[in-house]
Amino acid sequence: MTLSSGLSRGRAARPNTDRFQLLLRGAVSKKKKQQQTGDFERLNFKSLILTNPNYFGTFKGAGFKLIKAMSTNTSYEELMCLGFHPQLSQLEGVVYVKKNSGYSGDLCSGGSTEYVRFYLSFDGGATWDDQGMAQFSAFDMPGSKPLEYGVSMPVNPRRRFCWTENLIKARAILSWNEAPTANDPGYTPFGGTWSRSTFRSRRASSSSSTN
Repeated sequence: MTLSSGLSRGRAARPNTDRFQLLLRGAVSKKKKQQQTGDFERLNFKSLILTNPNYFGTFKGAGFKLIKAMSTNTSYEELMCLGFHPQLSQLEGVVYVKKNSGYSGDLCSGGSTEYVRFYLSFDGGATWDDQGMAQFSAFDMPGSKPLEYGVSMPVNPRRRFCWTENLIKARAILSWNEAPTANDPGYTPFGGTWSRSTFRSRRASSSSSTN
């Protein structure tokens, strides 16, 4: 009686190899489909850069091997323009989201984050002052593309007297799913790009302070 029960338990504990093979084939098929659509690297972005920070060529000079060059990839999203709104005193940009998938999930999920960090230069681009970062969520969605998203950042450009050149350079960095590091105007994003513009700040009156 005891022996029979033991054999029964042994048979019940045997793995279902057919089910395992089916799940394995499904996983392999899903990976191939992701690779064909180009979404594999996007969906596995975090785990890939954890194993190799320079997997996509965005972390050069640290001895890590480049696996697949995809830095500044604009096929999914792109920062199309950058400008200054003088009445609102803010930098404004427009981001195009170009594809139906590759954004980590639909509207019922958390999706993914698009980050835009803004900079100003008051010395012709020799140095850049970090102005802060804006962000918005992107999702897998069917329909016509691109979708346009507006991003903005309040700024307070320095005013100069009318006899001094008032041209100010602006820079914005769009980065998908990874926030651009602060005070790093040369940051290379995995997905995204840079945008630059030049604008003239309002003149200071003769009684105003330049500080």
